[in-house]
Amino acid sequence: RAIVGQALEVELPEPLVDDRHWRCATDPDGLAEAAAALLDDEQARADLGHAARTYYEEHVEPGATMRRLIARIRPEAPLAR
Repeated sequence: RAIVGQALEVELPEPLVDDRHWRCATDPDGLAEAAAALLDDEQARADLGHAARTYYEEHVEPGATMRRLIARIRPEAPLAR
């Protein structure tokens, strides 16, 4: 699914890239415009959704989070690789 939102104020494992992983807007009008543009562009919506899913799987899903944590605590552990 394609994501439209405002700038995040939290630290992520890797930065989200605007127009690659999501569409970022600074105000309600910008959010509406970004959502409308995606509704009108099936390919952009699909590409953005695929990139967002890949980002989640590589950086945020629980297994990726645990591997990153293990790598910090015990870099020599097999799961850290």
